[in-house]
Amino acid sequence: MSCFKIPTTLLYKLDSLQLDFWWGHKAGKGIKFVGWDSINKSKEMGRLGFRDLETFNTALICKLVWKIATEDEELWVIGLDHPPLPAEGLVNTVSFSYVFDIFIENTRSWNAHLIYYLFNEDCANKILAMNVPVTGSITVPTQVWKSLWKVKLPHKIKIFTWKSVTINVTTILAQHGSFRKWVLSWFSVSANLVFDSGITRDDINKTLMVTAWTIWKDICTKVFQNKDPNRDSSVGGINNLTVMNVHNSSINNFLLHVQRCKPPETGFFKINLDASFKHLNSQGGIGLIVRDFASTCFGVQGEYFDGGMKQGIEVEELESRAMLAAVTLADMKNFNKVIFESDSEVVIKSINEKTSYVHWMNQHFILDIKYLLGRLEDWKCISVKREANGVADKQAKKARTSKSHFIFQSALPHDIKEWIDKDNHVTSSSYQ
Repeated sequence: MSCFKIPTTLLYKLDSLQLDFWWGHKAGKGIKFVGWDSINKSKEMGRLGFRDLETFNTALICKLVWKIATEDEELWVIGLDHPPLPAEGLVNTVSFSYVFDIFIENTRSWNAHLIYYLFNEDCANKILAMNVPVTGSITVPTQVWKSLWKVKLPHKIKIFTWKSVTINVTTILAQHGSFRKWVLSWFSVSANLVFDSGITRDDINKTLMVTAWTIWKDICTKVFQNKDPNRDSSVGGINNLTVMNVHNSSINNFLLHVQRCKPPETGFFKINLDASFKHLNSQGGIGLIVRDFASTCFGVQGEYFDGGMKQGIEVEELESRAMLAAVTLADMKNFNKVIFESDSEVVIKSINEKTSYVHWMNQHFILDIKYLLGRLEDWKCISVKREANGVADKQAKKARTSKSHFIFQSALPHDIKEWIDKDNHVTSSSYQ
C-alpha cells in the first residue's frame, strides 16, 4: 500500500469488509445506520476515526517519495547503500527510465550486457543478483477448465487445483514452471491412460487432486498449528474422497444394491417421500408410500400442484411439502416409531441439525415438520439415493402427470402395485 496506487474497486471492497465487520453483518446484508463517510471522520469530530483507505494510500506513497528525496543513506538496491551509479563516461541515459528498459526484450530477465554497460561493475553485480519474479498469465487450454469443473469432487478441492494452475509458483520451483505444467497435464486431452482394472483418466485426476489438496492441508497444519501430519489419517481421507466417486463397475454394482430400499427396523414404519416438478408448465407433484418392517404396504398418497410455488425454489418447496405431508400422515395415523426417507439432502439436514439449509421462504415448513416430529415417540430422517426412493418418485410423477390427488390403502392400482412388487423383489435379491 505504501508503494503502489491501489485500484478504486479494491479500496471499495476493503471499505465494505471494514463496514460489515463493524456492524456485525454477514454477507454484506443489514442496515448501516451511519454513513461510512461520517464514520471516517476523526474522534475529535464525534466520529470513530476509521481511516479513509484512498487518502491513506496516497499519504504512504507521498511518504515514500519524501524518503527517496531526502534520505540518501537508505538502501536502493539490496547490498547497495546509494543509488545505482552510471558507468564512468556514460552520457546518454535518457532511453533507460524504467526497470523493464534493462530487461531482455519481451522477457523479465536482466540484460546483463546492457547492465554492465550502464553501471559500474559493483552496481551491475548487485543488480544482477536480484531475483525478478516471473509474473503474467500463461494461456491455459479451454479443455483444462472444462475437465476441471466437471470432476465430481468437493468444490474446495477443485478451487485448490484451480489455484495451482492460475497462481504462478515458478519462483518456488527455480522458475521452471514444472508444478504448473504437471497440473495442466492432468487434464490434457492426449493423456489417455487406461488400465486393465478399468480405472479411467478421470479417476486418476481425482486421486491427484485430492492427494495434492491433502498434502497442502497437512503442510498448513504443521506450519500454522505445529501439528505433525498423521500419515494414516491423510491416506484414509484421500481414500474416502476418491473411492466414493470411483467409476469401477464392480463397485458401482455393489453400491446399486445397498442403495435400494430396504425394510425398517422391527417395530418401525417407514415413509418414503419424493417430489416431481416440470419447469415448462410449473406443475408439480409429491408422493408418499408407507411400509412396515415386513415390507407390507400400508398406503400410498399423491398430491398435485398447479403452479403457485416460489419461483427459483420450486423443487425445494415441493420436497419440503412432501416431508410435511409425510410427518402429518404419521401423526394422524398415530405411528409412534417412524423412519422418513427422502432424496432431498438439504431438507434432511435442515431437520436433523440446528442450522436451516433451505431457502428462508421454505423455513416455515421445517419449523412445522420439527413441531410434528416432537409428537412422535421415536423418529429418524434419512437422506437416501434416488435408487432407494423409486416408488415415491414414480408416485410424485404420477400425481403431476395425471393432475390428480390420490390416497390408496388396501386396494392399490395395478401400476402402483407393480412398482412396489418390483421394488420389494430388487430389495430382497440385493441382500441375499
